[in-house]
Amino acid sequence: MLKLILTAIVTACGLPLKKHQFNRLVLQTESVVKMVLKTIVNYLADIFSDLLFLIKLTTILRPRNRLLLLRSLFITFTALIYLFLAPSTFVNADIPERVFQNQTETALVSIKESVTVEAVPEFKAPVFGYISTYYSNHHRGIDIPKPQGSPIKSFAEGEVIFAGWATGGFGNTVEIKHNLGYVSKYAHLSRIDVVVGQTVKENTIVGGVGSTGNSTGSHLHFELYQDGRTVNPLNYISLKK
Repeated sequence: MLKLILTAIVTACGLPLKKHQFNRLVLQTESVVKMVLKTIVNYLADIFSDLLFLIKLTTILRPRNRLLLLRSLFITFTALIYLFLAPSTFVNADIPERVFQNQTETALVSIKESVTVEAVPEFKAPVFGYISTYYSNHHRGIDIPKPQGSPIKSFAEGEVIFAGWATGGFGNTVEIKHNLGYVSKYAHLSRIDVVVGQTVKENTIVGGVGSTGNSTGSHLHFELYQDGRTVNPLNYISLKK
């Protein structure tokens, strides 16, 4: 069996081995495999012997204490096996985005990503209402239905870097650059009330709710970016008045 495996490996790798060289490789490999198997067997035998010794010790205990010890041993060995055989259970957990607030003089300095779940966003939404479509991998923002022309406000202070018709189905769109690499996008607007280069403060009206571009009804599509990647706006804004 070992010769067949080595023959396949040598052939696949294209190694130019002569017959006596191949036979020597087989002998060396057999020696290594035997040594490894012997080490594993001895190790398992030692563990089994220790376990039997611990179980034997329980015979001198009272029945109740013996049962408690056996249960503890079973739980301990089961936990060790689980930790060694399934480490991905702990390292591959998908942690949702959360933020915590850090009081500072500059408003946007308080925006930081974290795994804290108790934090309440300080910034108010551009418009208030229910959310018809939430943030997801397929929808990189939130949709808030409102009547045509309802005022849309900047959620924080910043500089207007885009104001006009945007490609990708967004229609009339405004983009505002904030501190710490944050950019907010307001799409499907019925009108635009700001110009590129204008500095706006928090709650400044930037336009009106509409249905321009690829839209099925009057609503605001709001996106938030940090360092060029989208983040969930609901971690940063509150829909409560």
